[in-house]
Amino acid sequence: MAKAGRVGRSDRAGGSDAAGQGGVIGRVGGSGLTGAGGHVGSSGQATYTITVVTNHPLGDSAAAGPSSEATPTAPVIPATPPDTDLTLTTDQGLITRAEPGQDIVVIGTGFMAYSTATIVVYSTPIELGTVVTDGQGNFSKPVRVPPDLVVGAHQLVAAGVGPNGLPHSLKMAITVQAAGSALAVTGTPIAAMLQLGLATVFGGGSLLFAARTRRRRR
Repeated sequence: MAKAGRVGRSDRAGGSDAAGQGGVIGRVGGSGLTGAGGHVGSSGQATYTITVVTNHPLGDSAAAGPSSEATPTAPVIPATPPDTDLTLTTDQGLITRAEPGQDIVVIGTGFMAYSTATIVVYSTPIELGTVVTDGQGNFSKPVRVPPDLVVGAHQLVAAGVGPNGLPHSLKMAITVQAAGSALAVTGTPIAAMLQLGLATVFGGGSLLFAARTRRRRR
């Protein structure tokens, strides 16, 4: 069954409505859509119809439609990661290492409101999931590092469209380590800190012993 949609002209855009160029807003199956010749927030593999209504202070126009059924095409994942300096992050901040099978909550910003972003891990692209952004174009999405992902350098990417309708991508470089390996920590490594602490204790003890010896000789 096709999902019914409604598109109108209005100065308001609230709830799950998404504003397009010229003040056009709409709903498709409860999700915001339209603007700049594309769909926003709709799902690939689902079938939609659209009904158009013009909103005016003197009254709305008669509904035009519904349209013929249409199925939006899911975006094609590029073979190589996008060239971007914009950073993808997580609920734990910027991370540099991960393990196969690890759950990570990625956080993205700067996308078109109510648009769909795709999370992919490279070098060989593997889709980890999709998410619809909120009214500010941001998202928080739990994903799982593939259990069979090859150990080594990889990149996590969130790809979609920006508020201007142009491609918008965020990227984060990570090193995937074998399961059970120590994950990245900030600051001096723990082993080095312990060695430094022991050296300080023994060094302080030696200085105290030497000072007491000099006093006794006097």
